[in-house]
Amino acid sequence: MYPGLMLVCDPRPGAADADLAFMLEQCGLSPDHRRVRSGRGERWAGAAIAPAANEPSCGAGVCHEHGHTLIWAGDVFLPDAWAARPPAGPPQRAIGGAILRRLTSHGVESLADIDGVFCGAWYDPARRCWTLFNDRLGQLPTFWAAEQGRLVVAPKAWLAWQASGLPLAIDEDGVTDVIRAMNTTEDRTLIRQVHWLIGGHALRWRPSEGATSRRDCRPYWEFRHRSPAYATPAEAVDAYVEVLTEALRRHASSIKPPMLGISGGMDSRMILAICSTLSVEPACFTTGWPFSEDVRFGRQLARLAGAAHVVVPMEAAALAGQLQRLIIDSDGLHGARHLGGGFALQAFLAGHPGAVLLEGHLHGIVGGAYVPSDGDIPDGRSPHDCYWAAKYCHGGGSIALINELCRSDLAHRSLERWQALIDDRFARAPTSDPLEQAEYVVFTGRSGRNDVLGPMLLRRDVALRSPATDRAVLDWMAATPASWRRGKQLVAEAFRRYFPRFARVPRANHSGFPIAEDRLLREYCWQRDKFHRWWTHCRYPKTRAWGMAGEFLTAWLFETWRQTSGAGGIREADARILEWVRPEALNRLWSVVERDPRQAGPLLTLATIETMVRYLERLPGRSGPSSHQVQATVEREPEPVVAS
Repeated sequence: MYPGLMLVCDPRPGAADADLAFMLEQCGLSPDHRRVRSGRGERWAGAAIAPAANEPSCGAGVCHEHGHTLIWAGDVFLPDAWAARPPAGPPQRAIGGAILRRLTSHGVESLADIDGVFCGAWYDPARRCWTLFNDRLGQLPTFWAAEQGRLVVAPKAWLAWQASGLPLAIDEDGVTDVIRAMNTTEDRTLIRQVHWLIGGHALRWRPSEGATSRRDCRPYWEFRHRSPAYATPAEAVDAYVEVLTEALRRHASSIKPPMLGISGGMDSRMILAICSTLSVEPACFTTGWPFSEDVRFGRQLARLAGAAHVVVPMEAAALAGQLQRLIIDSDGLHGARHLGGGFALQAFLAGHPGAVLLEGHLHGIVGGAYVPSDGDIPDGRSPHDCYWAAKYCHGGGSIALINELCRSDLAHRSLERWQALIDDRFARAPTSDPLEQAEYVVFTGRSGRNDVLGPMLLRRDVALRSPATDRAVLDWMAATPASWRRGKQLVAEAFRRYFPRFARVPRANHSGFPIAEDRLLREYCWQRDKFHRWWTHCRYPKTRAWGMAGEFLTAWLFETWRQTSGAGGIREADARILEWVRPEALNRLWSVVERDPRQAGPLLTLATIETMVRYLERLPGRSGPSSHQVQATVEREPEPVVAS
């Protein structure tokens, strides 16, 4: 059960209640479940599902004051300035009341001051409208569908479609977006008329006006680069450690000891290093194989911090069923190649219900992982022609490969749309620095989807916190020149100056070198890594052909999935994917991948879409209202009946 929001607005008597009950039933829930807070009015019914952890900041609720109604869910850290009124009752009630009062007095723009993950819906009686919103980065996916006088909101796109009663229609543009870029553009999903609420946006819906379009969705916050706030890189390093320490002071505070997925990279390592200064010992775990750099170096880092460490193995026997579940949970919008070890992690985290999991992926983005080289910026070229655009924003495969794979008309249309999106975002970036413009494109594009859905899949049994999403950390990123942050240079310097012990452990970047610059230490680590690679190739023969990192994972996923379930049935005569791809191109790609499974990324994406479409076709239909049955007659929203 994932945290999120459900809402149905329908003027027909009892219709909203029935649809809400249907959605809860489809998720295996009931209105009286301990994590569900539900409420209803005369023409609406809603429910909020709280995060799994029993933390003071985690919760869900339905609040009502002076005719205003708020339905919310999340793991929320309110600004200190909002604590003007002494909290009454449980912390969750105080959180909901504070948010509703702020919305009433300052509007949706006040949401930009809240840290954490959250989503909600606010009814304003003065404007006679509902406003649907989420946190700055949209970390709790929220989907909506509207027709005539009805609005359906759900945490899953398939659920929003099912409850809407609309006929099933697959969005061709959504399909080609996923094939080309591993995510959809704008607010598309794979289902036509079901939209994804973009992070940092608010959707206004008036029952009296009937249908809603994406034009009614407006940003209340957007990432913007600012003038540099630091005179030297050394000052920026000091500020980085300071703001991240303060963020972790809150995020690592939990009833149970926090958990941390530790790898040999720099992002989770930084969380572990700062936790050690705060006297916090997270329970560490790493997913992978014994030869993986993440496993080897993650174990060393945990030992260095005095923290417990567990290896979560990648077991082929659990892949097929679990991977299908992850695809459905991510609505087919997250290619299987990027689901990685998610199937193993979900099973592992299910054994630690109610824990707080610290997540470090977004730290890499803040640190400068998406800043291109000086030579890879537009110089008489369109932004979409630059290497960084293809590398970070065209994740499905090479442009030529995807153009050949997709049906010709769809390939042409999707390529033009992708190019226009890159160029438009680059042009409207609120900065004149080409490096910052390129980073803005990636941060507001790919990172808005893949970096949301992956972590979301871990929220089923634990509360997942990402300190890098705090306002202060994002402000540091915005005020630090991109050229200083490129390649996480400042993060590496922070290790050398503040956490030298953690800098001595090799970094998982396929070189075996540590972050520390000691020449003797680097020579020792390099020689040791060469010996380890020789031993690994002898012990695990497939690593000689597949490598030992991301390409190994891609090849292993494809080979295992193909042997256990036929990779979703993409080669069957009635494969749904054949409606959007060329059969001869698919067969050629399959032949290539049989010889070299490392090239299986596009096939894994096709299998993801195939699995999701087949699932949608199997869902039981739900008859929705016809156009003459629903008429918008709402004049005011009645006092709600709230159920705990």
